[in-house]
Amino acid sequence: MSTDTANYGFKKDNEDEFYNVNVVNANLDKIDTEMKRIEDIIPTVSPTDSVKWLGVVAGTANALTATHAVITNYSDGLGVSFAANTNSSAATTLNINSLSAIPIKNSNGIAVSNLKANGVYTVRYRAGAFILQGEGVDLKEIITFANDAERNSDTIRTNVANAVNTKGVTISPNATWVDIVSKIEQIKTGKQVATGVLSTPTRWNDIKEVRGLKFQPSIILYENWYMSGWACGGFMFRKNTGAWGTLAGGNSFVVLKEVFVDGFNVTFAEVVKDQIAFGGLTNITWIAIE
Repeated sequence: MSTDTANYGFKKDNEDEFYNVNVVNANLDKIDTEMKRIEDIIPTVSPTDSVKWLGVVAGTANALTATHAVITNYSDGLGVSFAANTNSSAATTLNINSLSAIPIKNSNGIAVSNLKANGVYTVRYRAGAFILQGEGVDLKEIITFANDAERNSDTIRTNVANAVNTKGVTISPNATWVDIVSKIEQIKTGKQVATGVLSTPTRWNDIKEVRGLKFQPSIILYENWYMSGWACGGFMFRKNTGAWGTLAGGNSFVVLKEVFVDGFNVTFAEVVKDQIAFGGLTNITWIAIE
């Protein structure tokens, strides 16, 4: 008595039964039906869905060539793997079946130039380039990034040091960050003040200039004396609505001529010639306030 197979129900005759062609044909029909069902549910595999092995490529270090029987054109998604024949030293291309040389790039769009001999690489074609897949660390990119960061750090450090200098604290533009921090702590808040002495004029109409202040003064005071000890008084100049003027009295020896972003200069008036003839003037002490 015949039996059926467990999975597809094919008829199996016993050894003592005669061969029955109808049973064989029925089994073949079942096989045909099942194979067609499986074929219909399995999606068609595109030539670009699988990665093709090119073997060890030929060509030069930076212009690789290879052949493959299945590849007839470059279409988006085409994937190939290959072993490099030597170290590359510049932007590298891959030409398959003499279709055309295609640049190999990393995921950032940067040309790959560091393939290593016998290294195995996988690339996929996309919009005119073979994009490296599963790429490792590009040491050249890391070094470039580090160098750029160092240069930017130098620029920032110099800018900060210069800014500290404008606050009246002397520091080198090449100072370290530790030095800069310590100098920043020395910056005083509020108005900046500077003092100095104008040397004795030798004649009237002499011009004396003060430069190098860390600020532009808004008030300038000065005081001078006759050499004989008689007081000649002092003057105060203040910036007022865009013009400088004398607001405090005494004998007008000095006329403020010009104020700079880092100082000022003054002219000794004609009256000075009388004081020089009388006995001369001592040095003039000044104070400037931010």
